[in-house]
Amino acid sequence: MYLQILRPLWTVPISGTLFNKLKDAGYEYLEDVLCDANKEEVKKLIGDSKVDFEKFTSMPVSKTALELYKDELQQNENIVTFSKAIDDLIGGGIPIGKITEIVGAPGTGKTQICLQLCISVQIPEFLGGVFSSAVYIETNLNFTLKRIKEIHASCVCHCLKISSNESNITVDDKQMLKTLSENDPCNNIIKFSVETVEELRASIFSVQNLLEESNTRIRLLIIDSFTFPFYLVDINLERTKIISEILNHLNKLVSVHHFALLNYGLCFSLLKW
Repeated sequence: MYLQILRPLWTVPISGTLFNKLKDAGYEYLEDVLCDANKEEVKKLIGDSKVDFEKFTSMPVSKTALELYKDELQQNENIVTFSKAIDDLIGGGIPIGKITEIVGAPGTGKTQICLQLCISVQIPEFLGGVFSSAVYIETNLNFTLKRIKEIHASCVCHCLKISSNESNITVDDKQMLKTLSENDPCNNIIKFSVETVEELRASIFSVQNLLEESNTRIRLLIIDSFTFPFYLVDINLERTKIISEILNHLNKLVSVHHFALLNYGLCFSLLKW
């Protein structure tokens, strides 16, 4: 004999319309719906919503703190910034699988780091890179193609110099280096220009679709700058709610798709006289 814990239907992530239909029909718990899932009455209530109620019964995966720590060590990949001081400070570069935030006053080089990382993420794996693409969401018109080209040219020279001293370069390594050298770096950078919170949300959902495509290898998402669109939101409570929702969504995307998220914000000093 065992005690079964029933899940209230209001805790299941379904639409309000479907919830009200099921509630009016006398269904209060998820288990009740599952028991009658094959009945015509329930099928009519669910209709075209295509909700799979079975998936809501799966148990959450549990791991010990030691297992989580070992998983984190195995996934210890970084994207170098090419600034030794910064890379040493944060453990080798921008970590993949985590959210990193850069905060500073205007003109301190935050955007330059973002542009550099768009090129660094394309470095071949045999040189310590991840040979992938980047998504750049700009909100303040800081993205400049000319600077991207300059950084790419310097990066190619640096990589060629390092590879000339390598003795165990494979054919695939040479092909990756050739791709980095000859291809336009902008082909591996997907850019969104947004101004409002609604456009920011839409761009993040577009990124999610790109991440779910099997032929897309995105390992870096940059939001430059995350704070700009929220200056248009006047109500503090509403602003906090939206920021929390977006960051929670981004955190889930980073965890599921294992890419690096770099977000930068502005920092101002309030002077009192």
